[in-house]
Amino acid sequence: MVSKSSLQDIEKLLVSVLKHLQQTESQSKLKLFTECDKKMPSSAANFMGPDFRTQTRKKVYAVRSAFDIRNIKIPVDRNHGDPSKKSSSRSLKQAQERGKQFHKALVKQINGQRTRKSVEGQLLTKLEEEFNCKFLQAEVRIRGYAVKRSKVDCYKGKIDAVALRQSPRGDPEVVVVEWKTFAKDDLQNPMKWWNGATYFKKPLYQCLLYRELLQTHLEVSDLRARIGIMLVPYNQAHQGKVVPGLCTDFQNMEKEGLRERLARYLEDGVLKETTVVKDIVDISATVKDM
Repeated sequence: MVSKSSLQDIEKLLVSVLKHLQQTESQSKLKLFTECDKKMPSSAANFMGPDFRTQTRKKVYAVRSAFDIRNIKIPVDRNHGDPSKKSSSRSLKQAQERGKQFHKALVKQINGQRTRKSVEGQLLTKLEEEFNCKFLQAEVRIRGYAVKRSKVDCYKGKIDAVALRQSPRGDPEVVVVEWKTFAKDDLQNPMKWWNGATYFKKPLYQCLLYRELLQTHLEVSDLRARIGIMLVPYNQAHQGKVVPGLCTDFQNMEKEGLRERLARYLEDGVLKETTVVKDIVDISATVKDM
């Protein structure tokens, strides 16, 4: 178990790493790879995730059982109105727009001043209370490179949020957070989101990829901590009910082979900090210089 002062030291180091990741690419000592297959993190599910159409129940159960899922209720913001009472086409468009605004509001609440009375502020406070965590930074820019034989894949994206928590054992845990706003009227029961791979597969594997990338950056900075993931589905059409899930133990998913393709794809990991990349970069630098 770490002391309160030690946890604060870890928080300071983590914040420092996250700020470093926010630096623009022009400040990086590495030039872009000349032979690099650029990929969006959101596409990770396509080639790193299994086919959920076979043994569906078993695989879905493995995912659900890996997450500590909580039911959270927050007051509905009356300013948003109730889209379910409007025409479906107009409702869908408005709900999607609200989803974008919701993401922006969460960024302001995390990176700026927390407004306790707002829907977003109350949601963040509830999440921190439920999972004993603290949100440190939103929209964390991150990039990394994965090597498979002679192929190099480049990833560049933004982690929705990063939090720090103290586990029940007293150990520090970094949490990669993924908001998933959607506008489906058929998901009036938000728990249904966790029962369908169609809903959770894409954000799950995007989050798992971000976890791998962040793990490497933290190791380079000598910050040793377990990294978990948190998925927060939020239905814009049925506000007030949120069922976030936190996963810090991936054994159930590993037993069912749900991380097998991910592990095999990243078997060499994101390029090691000691790897000389002179063959694919115009200068002799190491990944530690990123």
